Amino acid sequence: MLPNVEKLEFTGYGREEFTFPVDQFLSMIGHPEVSMTKLTHLKLEGYAMSDDNFLRVLEKLSALTSLTFKEADGDGDEPLTARFFRSLVDRDCLGLTKTRDGRSDALVPQLTHIKLRMRSKSLPWNELHSFLESRQDSKRIHPYSIVSLLKATIYIPKFGLDQISDDSKSRFVKLRSGGLDVRIITSQK
Repeated sequence: MLPNVEKLEFTGYGREEFTFPVDQFLSMIGHPEVSMTKLTHLKLEGYAMSDDNFLRVLEKLSALTSLTFKEADGDGDEPLTARFFRSLVDRDCLGLTKTRDGRSDALVPQLTHIKLRMRSKSLPWNELHSFLESRQDSKRIHPYSIVSLLKATIYIPKFGLDQISDDSKSRFVKLRSGGLDVRIITSQK
């Protein structure tokens, strides 16, 4: 099987839209002979997937330090939604739950690097900012359970630049001055 896997890459480019096999993936990583506790790098490119399914995948990968996700061309599900980013900040939308030992129960608490290609018509800037800000403040709020995000690279369609308000721009400046290497890059598609 796949003992002690640290890095997985799935690229769905080069064929028509293909839905990521979430149930099969979750079954594989939950198999007793497969240890995904060491999986630190995940790259998913060009697969269609709903935000719920993407969250289900991330829920099982608590050791993840690096995540690359690129929405599929024509992905009607648009998984990088406002709800998705809210769930990364607050899993249950009721405040971060705690485990019995007082540690945070946040999704991907070890995440230090994230790279996203967003293709949505309306980009969820406020929720993206809230996620980035929550991970920048994590040392102060959750010093033993959530690490600080170090780098965020966000690819957006050219039209997305028109959606960045002055408030959003100032929030990005504040994130950068706080030590987060955050980059917004326009892509051709």
